[in-house]
Amino acid sequence: MVRKCLTANIPIVISRGATTTLAIEIARSRGLTIIGFVRSKKMNVYSCGSRITDIPGSVSLEMDIKREK
Repeated sequence: MVRKCLTANIPIVISRGATTTLAIEIARSRGLTIIGFVRSKKMNVYSCGSRITDIPGSVSLEMDIKREK
């Protein structure tokens, strides 16, 4: 999915489920934002979180800081 989005110049991938480590590595090297485990008012941002701005206070945003380089 990451490669398809890169080919189509889609800058953000959002998923209800998990993402793979390989997808995160590719996304980071190519500047693609990956957001996973999106549920109601929660989400995890795995790469390029600088694109995510203006989030309402009611939304819980967890950045994957320990993996982000």
